Formats: sequence, structure tokens, C-alpha cells
Amino acid sequence: FYEEWYGSQLRAMREPSLFAESQKKNDVEYFRLLVLPSFRPAYVVRINVLVEGSGTVVYKELDGAGGYNPGKLSEMRESALQISQADGLKRLFDDIGFWDLPTEPELRANAAGDVIVCTDGTTLVFEAMVDSRYKLFHLHECSIDLLEGLPNLIDRFHSLGGVELWFERKS
Repeated sequence: FYEEWYGSQLRAMREPSLFAESQKKNDVEYFRLLVLPSFRPAYVVRINVLVEGSGTVVYKELDGAGGYNPGKLSEMRESALQISQADGLKRLFDDIGFWDLPTEPELRANAAGDVIVCTDGTTLVFEAMVDSRYKLFHLHECSIDLLEGLPNLIDRFHSLGGVELWFERKS
């Protein structure tokens, strides 16, 4: 289900498969955030980090809906990434223990003891490919605050991609 959903959006964006990239000898590190709102266009911010530490930031947006038909590529822009920006992004991935996270977070109770199941809304998909190691982690927007440091990582992607965060967060 997820492979088809995420894959259809990424194919419409003409985005590379980071898993396929991890199967090759590759001197580039990739970090990607795919944002899939139910009723708004999906978008992606991909960070490509070269061996010397600099790189590029790629932003792409579709004209369909993230929860349904992806539509077509409606916007694309690319900008330079400084070494300090790449280092900062990598630190944020380390801060959340990205490589040790399960692909999908477990349902946990909030402070009131309620387990909240999220349906409609925005799904966020984080991917990284470093040294032929590939990892995917996804969660619903209502679970963002369950993982300390994740709001900072989301903010960094949005800042680097030059896009405003439009869904609401508690923190």
C-alpha cells in the first residue's frame, strides 16, 4: 500500500528511488522529505550532499492531491546547499536517532492515556541514503510531537526548501 502510494507521488515528481541508489556505488548522500496532504498537492524537499560536504536542495510540487491522484509536476526549483547547512541537517537526523527508528512509529498513549489514531491529514515520509545504507520513516502529522527533535528536522527541511509549513503542529 505505502510503496504504491508513495511511489506514485514520487514518480509523478520524477524523483529518483533512493533505495535503488543505495544499491549502487554512490558518492552522494540523499535526504528527502515527502509531504503528502490528503486534499492538497504533495511536495518534496530533497537534499543531495556531495563528498566535499556541499550540495543541492531540490523542491518539487505536484498539482494533484497527496492522498489521491498525484497530478503533474507544477513547480520545481533547485538551490545550492552550503557545507554548514548539510552538517546541520545531518545532526538533526542524528538527534532523532533516525537510523534506529522503526519504519512506522508505534501507537502510543498521550499524557491523558488516550491512544490517538490519525486518518485524514498529512503524512510525512523521511528517507535517507548514506554510504549505501537506506532508511525510510513515515508518520502522520498528529504524531510529530511524539518524537523529540522531529519538529526541528521538519522545520529545517522546509527552511532549506524555501517552503512554508502549512499544516498545524501542536508545538
